[in-house]
Amino acid sequence: MLAGRATLFTDELRCPVDVTDLADAVLELVASSYAGLLNVAGPDAVSRADLGLLVAERFGLDATGLTTTTGAATGLSRPLDVRLDSTRAAGLLRTRLRGVRELLAR
Repeated sequence: MLAGRATLFTDELRCPVDVTDLADAVLELVASSYAGLLNVAGPDAVSRADLGLLVAERFGLDATGLTTTTGAATGLSRPLDVRLDSTRAAGLLRTRLRGVRELLAR
């Protein structure tokens, strides 16, 4: 079902965050006296390929047709590792930022 739909990169690292966790964190920050920059992201750093596999597994999809590659192989010129350190946010917020592995667990 997924074959040929997208090429997923094995070397692009991201920290996905659930939109409801993010919204709750933003609302909490608006109501607080906190001022300054703050990274608010999920705690799990995953590649786009790993994320695709997690989504496929969660929804019972056949992932054997997923195409993977690397940014270098495609000649893309963009940052590959854009992990965010949300340690400060986790210490400041009551909102728990759940990881993608927890969110997609069965």
